[in-house]
Amino acid sequence: NVTEVQTCALPISAGALRITSALLGGQFPPIDPQLSAVTNRTLRGRADQLLADIDLVMTVANFRDRDFRFDLGPTCEVSAFRVLGGGPEMGAVQLEAAFEGAPLAIGFQFPLVRDALQLFGSSPIAWRMGGAEDATIISSPDHPDVEALVFPFRLVADHQRIAA
Repeated sequence: NVTEVQTCALPISAGALRITSALLGGQFPPIDPQLSAVTNRTLRGRADQLLADIDLVMTVANFRDRDFRFDLGPTCEVSAFRVLGGGPEMGAVQLEAAFEGAPLAIGFQFPLVRDALQLFGSSPIAWRMGGAEDATIISSPDHPDVEALVFPFRLVADHQRIAA
């Protein structure tokens, strides 16, 4: 809950030593303006379908805790890769989703996205995004009281080069 985070304070004391900072003292930067600013790009689809497509691509990455890449525009694609002795292997799936806004290449860690999308079951979602390094928000009209905040993962140079 954003309100709880914004009102909590946690200074640390050990004997005569007192550690504090603006964040520890409860002086968090306002979160609401950051969240409301994430509106210029939106990926729309069913949560379970997106998760199934991402899960399929993650079989190529070989590890379920790896990152993946969305290439969003007129067509929407998710991809992942791994490097073996013979060179890189890449898997890609075209998403059954619609994207509104300027094209975007953005990466995420699979466990974070999996946990967020599972909150919405088979409901339609709107995944609002700013830029490749901005926080993203997943919401659903079927669950108006739930929003998932997911931070992107910076794409590694190999992923940028292999996916291009």
